[in-house]
Amino acid sequence: MTDSAWFALTVAVVGGAGGFAGSWLSTWMSLRSQARSRRQEQQQRDGAVVGAVLDYLGIADPRRLAGQTADPDLRSQELRDLEWRQGELRLQLQVLASGHPDVAVSDTARGLATSIHNSFSSTAVAVHDVGTPNHWTLLETAVSDHAATRKLAEELLDKTRRYAHHR
Repeated sequence: MTDSAWFALTVAVVGGAGGFAGSWLSTWMSLRSQARSRRQEQQQRDGAVVGAVLDYLGIADPRRLAGQTADPDLRSQELRDLEWRQGELRLQLQVLASGHPDVAVSDTARGLATSIHNSFSSTAVAVHDVGTPNHWTLLETAVSDHAATRKLAEELLDKTRRYAHHR
């Protein structure tokens, strides 16, 4: 082969390799960008659910509910409203858990849905029994359940943030 033939062959091989590398790099960057966009979208969906849970927990604090008013009708109405709201939140958490790509987030969301139900139940009993002899014991249980639920909500928030920033 002549020098010009070798040169032409070398140019063709290098050009082909460069084209392949450029194409591969472009595809890789596009896929990485799409994955980042999906994680950001998931973070927004996660944030909407976790934010609603944290807001609910602020309103559903058993100490606040037990000391809020002496009027049993107002307490009963607020408990009915909270019961409806916690049911909606539990549904949102189950949807989040069912479709989330991170197993740790899914498991925590399911656990939080159960914990919200348990916390509401103990709070409802404690608030309903305000003024009875066993009120303080019931309130102590409700406060403990509420604190465990808040801790689980913070854990879910942390896990969703870690998922969103995973590289």
